Parts: sequence; structure tokens; C-alpha cells
Amino acid sequence: MKHPVPVLVVVMLLLGGLVGPSWAGSFSDPRLRFEFQWPDGWVQVEKGSSENSVLCLQKNGIQFNFSIAVVPGVEPRSVSNEEYLRSDTCMKQAFENTNKSKVLVDGMTTVCKFPARRVIWMGTQKAIVGMVQILANGNLYMLVAAKHPGDLTSFQPEFDRLVGGFTLKGEFGTDF
Repeated sequence: MKHPVPVLVVVMLLLGGLVGPSWAGSFSDPRLRFEFQWPDGWVQVEKGSSENSVLCLQKNGIQFNFSIAVVPGVEPRSVSNEEYLRSDTCMKQAFENTNKSKVLVDGMTTVCKFPARRVIWMGTQKAIVGMVQILANGNLYMLVAAKHPGDLTSFQPEFDRLVGGFTLKGEFGTDF
């Protein structure tokens, strides 16, 4: 075996390509300073009626939807971004028609080096809903998914995969 290192490198590169994530599409908005890649099995659909809706996706063959909405000009003045996200002020609309006792997950996390609030709850008619809110670039980014019917075990891994495709862009197009 005269060249073991180059052969090993080629094998590792080939295997790395086989096990890496497979992305079906992407979306970028330089003005709102984010990019998003979505996994195989998801297709882009017409945006919702909300003026803040930027992107909507649907999983092929089942009732599983994902959307990104951006509210510009959100910069809390008297509290930190993390304190603002922890407050129910930020989640008020999401919980208006929801019994808060059905909240399955509610905690802080980090997305693109920014604090983010992650909440998953049981909605009406056995639907499960997840939302991640990120406050950055003077915007409130809301990543929302809903699956009907759904349970935490089948919902959470796919929701986390979708959130993992979201990237904030800094000045001059750099990633945060």
C-alpha cells in the first residue's frame, strides 16, 4: 500500500458526502439578513396572509407546515433581549387561543449565537406547534411549525432540523 493517506482522505470525503445533510432548497433575504435551507421532503408553498410572513413550507404527503415570519424594528429598550424573549409579551399572540397547561417545552436556547426562546405546545385537535423566537439585527424572527396530528416524539427531531437550517447574516454578509 504505497499511498494510504490519499486513499483514506478520498474515502472519508466520499463517506462524509453520503452522511451529510441533504437540502432540498434555500431562501435568502439580504434586507432581513437571514438565509434558510430546508431538508429533503419539504416544498415551498404560497406565503400566508400575514404581512410579516416571509417563507412557508409544507412536508410532502402529511399535514406538517413550517413558516418564517419577521417583525422588523423590535428592539427592547428597558430589558435585555433575553429578558424580552422570556416574557410572555413576546408570546402573547401565540398563546391567545392556547391553554398554557398544554405547553410541553418552554426554555431558552441559542440560535446563530443569539438567545432564542423555544416553545412547543399541544394545539387544538391534536396538533402540535413549535415556535422559536430570535431577537437580532433589530428584528424578531419567528420560526413556527405545526403538525397535525402530532406528538412530541415525531415532531421535535424534524422541528430541530428545520431550525438548524436557519442562519442569520451580519454586516457584509458574514454569518453570526
